[in-house]
Amino acid sequence: MQHIVLSPHAREGLFFGAQGITLFDESGAESPITPSTANAWLASHEEVRWDEADGIDQALSQLSIYSRRQESLDLALIVLDDTLPLDLRAEGEEELDGLLSGQDGPEIGRWLSALFHLRPLPAGADLAGALDQARGPRRARVKEFLQPLAVHGETIARSWGAWRALPDDLFEPAGGKQIFMEQALERGAFTFVVCELSAGEIGKARFCAFQHLSPLSGHREVVNAWLRPFSDPVHKKGSMGIEEVPATRPGPANRHGKKKGRRQSIDRQKILHKVETQKSHIGEMMQKHRLHRIPQLIEELVTYHHEYGGGEYAAKSLLRLALFRG
Repeated sequence: MQHIVLSPHAREGLFFGAQGITLFDESGAESPITPSTANAWLASHEEVRWDEADGIDQALSQLSIYSRRQESLDLALIVLDDTLPLDLRAEGEEELDGLLSGQDGPEIGRWLSALFHLRPLPAGADLAGALDQARGPRRARVKEFLQPLAVHGETIARSWGAWRALPDDLFEPAGGKQIFMEQALERGAFTFVVCELSAGEIGKARFCAFQHLSPLSGHREVVNAWLRPFSDPVHKKGSMGIEEVPATRPGPANRHGKKKGRRQSIDRQKILHKVETQKSHIGEMMQKHRLHRIPQLIEELVTYHHEYGGGEYAAKSLLRLALFRG
């Protein structure tokens, strides 16, 4: 792997290969340059991205996607800027819609959505006006991008406040807060988490965060600290939060109103197999993002535990699921 420096705005980059430094641009043009020329290039390009690539072809591919991402962000800011003429904003919406409808559109759209779910809109952003203009058939993708921002705006602001309050040393295992945040953006974590938080589903939000951020060192500590402000009873709906399931609870009553006693003769291997199968199925649903199925599956798992073992084992199973690294 060789080091590269990309300038999405200029649509150019530097490739530091074994034979020297190469300047390349989005058209595929390449030219060898001296270290002094490279220094001058770096000095004149403020917003650059350092990365790695196997060769020029891969570097060009990365430059292309990052340039389109930057273009989508620039267009989105134009669309939301209430100081600009309406016709210019309308033109920006059409261009943004075309970009989001292209070959790389879905990937660019996911990144743009994740970025706007990370932090609140800039001061003075005219979201209502942008949505009002995004009614035409050639702006369907723009409307899909803007609508969630109107729904989740308050939660985005609160999530961003909690994120900014996290201490820098919490991110040291992953190489720093900025690196962790960029990786979280790449994985779309902020979009999924904010959507669940807006619905009051703190448990689902935590599961989503663990699942999307599990490759990052120290992710458990980061997620727990980030979502702690949302863990008060006002924000819980009792679906998946570990803290919502008591360690023990009354066992099922028989028809005479008395609690059933624990069975004296049970097949422990069969019970263990059943529990592991249930947990595996829940993990599979998490991996496939079928979150609507998980509350029922967890309830079945807890009920089975209480029938054949008690709340202590139910709590342990739920803890393992919370730390699921699927």
